[in-house]
Amino acid sequence: MDQRGESYVRILWDRLGKAGIPCGANEYPGSRPHLTFSIFTGCGKERAAVHIAAIARTTPPIRIELTDLGLFTLDGMTAYLAVRPGRRIRALHRRIDTAAAGCARALVPYYRTDQWVPHCTLSGALDAAHLPIVRKIAEELVLPRRFLLTGLGVTELDHEQQRWSYERDFPFVG
Repeated sequence: MDQRGESYVRILWDRLGKAGIPCGANEYPGSRPHLTFSIFTGCGKERAAVHIAAIARTTPPIRIELTDLGLFTLDGMTAYLAVRPGRRIRALHRRIDTAAAGCARALVPYYRTDQWVPHCTLSGALDAAHLPIVRKIAEELVLPRRFLLTGLGVTELDHEQQRWSYERDFPFVG
């Protein structure tokens, strides 16, 4: 995301964190605002980086629009900002999904092309007591908000440390 987009999400993370809700950097130190295009295992960071770098080199920045606050409820509750699923963001996702399928041992089904919901996660560890606070903060949001998606990254979650590490960033060149 461009700097304006990152700043906007960080402000929301800060508000949620001050209200006692685990989110963003207080949930996983090292987190940065982002859109998650794929989650998979068995590819290796370096091999994944080769695929992602090739995609980034041929992709120009993409205008994204954050449209609504949403809630995933399949595996616990996750609050997110919905991203308008425009043609360019869907095409980019298909390219990433194809690359991941060719290199990964296992892909998380929610991130496959036919199931993916473009989003920016705000909090991945909500419980019912958090919902009134999230709703209050959501009522104060001014949406839609437009930003630029300016690159891709390869990350890894250290499950023992519960910490994201950003291994490589690849700015769009296209």
